[in-house]
Formats: sequence, structure tokens, C-alpha cells
Amino acid sequence: MKIAIHTLLIVSLLTILTFGSKVHAQDYMNLNEPSWVYRGRGDRFYRLGDYGNAVAQYKKALVKRQQEYEYPSVEGVNIHTGLSRTGGSLDAYRRLLFIFRIDHAETVRMIDDALREGRYQEARKLAMNLRDESYTIGAEQVYSDVAQLEQSIFKRNREIWDSLLKDLSNSMDIVLKSLDSLDVEYETGNTVVKGEKLVLHIEKNIPYPEVNLALARIYRDEKLYDLALNQIALFEQGRDHLQIPDTIFEAMYLRAEIYHERAEVARAKGNEKTFNREITAYGEELDRIIGYDANWMRGKEESGFGGYADRKLSDIPVSAVQYLNGDLDGREKYGKAYFLNGALRFEKGRYESAEPYLKMAYLYGYERENAKEYLIQYYSAVNDRKSLKKLEDNETLFR
Repeated sequence: MKIAIHTLLIVSLLTILTFGSKVHAQDYMNLNEPSWVYRGRGDRFYRLGDYGNAVAQYKKALVKRQQEYEYPSVEGVNIHTGLSRTGGSLDAYRRLLFIFRIDHAETVRMIDDALREGRYQEARKLAMNLRDESYTIGAEQVYSDVAQLEQSIFKRNREIWDSLLKDLSNSMDIVLKSLDSLDVEYETGNTVVKGEKLVLHIEKNIPYPEVNLALARIYRDEKLYDLALNQIALFEQGRDHLQIPDTIFEAMYLRAEIYHERAEVARAKGNEKTFNREITAYGEELDRIIGYDANWMRGKEESGFGGYADRKLSDIPVSAVQYLNGDLDGREKYGKAYFLNGALRFEKGRYESAEPYLKMAYLYGYERENAKEYLIQYYSAVNDRKSLKKLEDNETLFR
């Protein structure tokens, strides 16, 4: 009973409706939150097929998401500004603060000494270095003060050096004391600096799972499968922050599609080992989706001999058939997982194990005619006349 369904399986997968496609980012956009603005721009570029700009906007959304976090107040340092200049990387920003505190604890005194001793080039170099690094971390007043001092050194305006040094000393004292008050330790190389209060304590990256999923879609379309899977993993780590919790199903279906596409690539190359690994992962992901469906075992308590999936079609009451056919939410979430899983098992010749999945797809009304054809072939082969009769009787319920 070998059934040629490979073409059907591919067509079914390619025509899968994107779960949650009726919901757009702008429906939930809050224009007072920059991350949503960038996400909306990314969505628009994505729909236009401009993946390059879409990725750029999505990445900006991830950075803005970090800036929306309520960071601790640090006098003399604009954390939002500094973080934006490190591309939103919290680890990089922590390290810059650490380095700034160590490297510039004595910089003002060193500039003063160099000026008094006539080492003007050295003084200017020290000032320029402090200017650049204060700009990077967001120490705005220090940056302003040292920039003026650096220009005065360049122009040899000696009469204002004392005043500018005093201003810089005051602004630097504020920043250094603020960094001293941050009670953390920082690991650098193989050394952990303990007991020092040097680095801003920002341990939590704020997830933006919707953007991770959007990037995953783009990377999948571009055949960058590893990058896509990495974004899906980040999506799942941040799933508690989802605006629409059911978006989790879109992510799982996307991952299943990636495994299937990689399996097809391996099949085309004749790489049987890789094909088997990827197609197994594909089936497991579909099983994972089905695991969320309470109807998979629904009816077990009332029947005493298993849920709908375990029961013969002929034994499932009309009320249950009507219930499942009317469960549109279940059809959208689980119907295609049942159908694709059943079709996959059928393709492998595992007809008996395919029957429960195809039966559930049929009852939900997902690819009903195709699922019915599979079931007719299976029930005919095993001579299950009662279930064949039930397929005929059910047609009046589905009209």
C-alpha cells in the first residue's frame, strides 16, 4: 500500500497559512515607545520584500527595547545614550564603564601636571582620549568640559586653563563617585575584580520576541537556516513578553518548515543521514505543537478507553465530530500539524501510526478532503468498514 504523497506534502507545507497573519504590528503599536516604531517600519519593509532595510529596522527595535528598560539612575552618566552607542550591547557597555573608571581616575590631574610642565601635546592627547571615551559612555557634562579644554590647549589659551580644569574636575568627580557607588563585580579575562564598586549592574536583557520571530522569517526566506533557528530560540526565551501569546505557534510552525526545507536539501544531495536527522526533527516539532492540544486526548474520561485520537472513527460520537469541526481556533492552531504529521508518517509507510493524526485533521476540517482520501485508503486496506461508513455519514454534518 505504497502511497505517493511527496508532492502533496510539499504543496501542503508551502500553502500553510502563516499563523497569526491576521494580526499586524501596527494594531498594537504604541508610538510613545520607539521600539514599536522601528518594528512597524521593519514590518512594512518586510511586506515590500526589502529584507535589508527590514533587518536594519528590526535590529534598531531590539536596541530601543533595551533603552525602554528603567535603568538605575547614575548621576553624570546618560545610560540610554551610552547604551545606544554600544549598539545596545549591555555587556559591552558594562566593560566600557569598567575601563573608564580604571583608566581615567587620575586623568584630570595628569592633564594639569602636563600643562604646568609645558608638555602640551601630551596634555592634549590625554584630553582627546577622555573626550572620546566620555562621549561613548554618555558622560555628557564631562564630554562638554573636556572638549572645551582640548580646544583651549590646541589654541594655547593659557588664561582659561585653570577655569576649564576646575569645571572638568567637578564633572569628573561626579561621574567617578557615581561609578564607585555601583555595587557589583566585573569579570575580565580570567580575573574577577571583587569588592570593587565599578560597574553598572544591568543583568537583564529585555526580550523582544516578536522582533526575533520577524528576523527568523527573513533568515528562513534567505535560506540562512542557522540564523533563523537562533532567532527562534531567542523568541522562545522571551515568550513571556509576547503581546499575543499564541504567536508561539507561528514560531513552532516556522521551525518545522525550516527542518523540512533542510531535509529536502539533503534529499536532493543524496545525503540520507542528514535527511533522516532533519525529517525526524520536523516530525518532532509537529508533535510538539500537537502536545498543546487538549483534544488530542479529550474524551478519555468519558469513554474510559482513550481520547479521540486513540478511538476508531466509528466509535467517536456525532457530538464530538460536531464539536471538533466547529473548533476554529483548534483548526488554525493544530489542524495543519495533524495533517502534515499524518502525511509524513504515511509517506514513510507507517500507515497505522498515521491514522490518528489524519483523523484529527479530518475532524478539525483542515485539508479535510486530502485527509479523507488517506483514511479511505487505510480503512480499505485494514477492512475497517465501520469507519468507512462513518466517513460517508459524516459528510452530512460537514455540509
